[in-house]
Amino acid sequence: MNRLFWWRRWFLGRGGVALLAALAASSFASTLHAQTSCDTGTSALDPTPPKGTTPAEIVQKFAAKETIFKQARESYSYTLDVTVQTVLDSKIVDGEFRRVWDITHDGRGKRQETTTFSPHSTLTRVNMTQEDFDDLRNHPAFQLTSDELPQYDVLYAGQQHIDEIDAYVFNVAPKHLGKGRRYFQGQVWVDARDFLIVKTCG
Repeated sequence: MNRLFWWRRWFLGRGGVALLAALAASSFASTLHAQTSCDTGTSALDPTPPKGTTPAEIVQKFAAKETIFKQARESYSYTLDVTVQTVLDSKIVDGEFRRVWDITHDGRGKRQETTTFSPHSTLTRVNMTQEDFDDLRNHPAFQLTSDELPQYDVLYAGQQHIDEIDAYVFNVAPKHLGKGRRYFQGQVWVDARDFLIVKTCG
């Protein structure tokens, strides 16, 4: 199975995170070559260097925002909407799993999950394991925080327009692989105005 892409956004207020919203989309292809395109909704990649800043500065800024996002996610309530699909020839969806959770915390800060939508799964070509469910619920999107940054090579790839957002694109790969650890390898799209990761693909 190959997780392809994730689109997400959140809003930062003066006092930190004013609203946290998570939307997950994860697609699994029949082979590694028949994948949903990561470039859906994007313009052609422009390799021109950023103006008024450097790739290194952009990386430091979005890593700092990712740190804030990670801390907020551990205490804020939000809705998690997950869709897993199998795709034929990068076009035809022939199976789908979807589940929606409301994530809240009790008075002691303990995380609570309530399933609000769970239609019958039509997946037939892949099996969802307990590990998959745990990943979807607890690790819904790759977060490249300041403390995790030294573990990765982050290389500037260019600029793209993604939906209504101008974004910087970076190629990300782990420097070393440790046993029992999970890593990300792929691309991230960073909002050129707010320096937030808005899409990952890998």
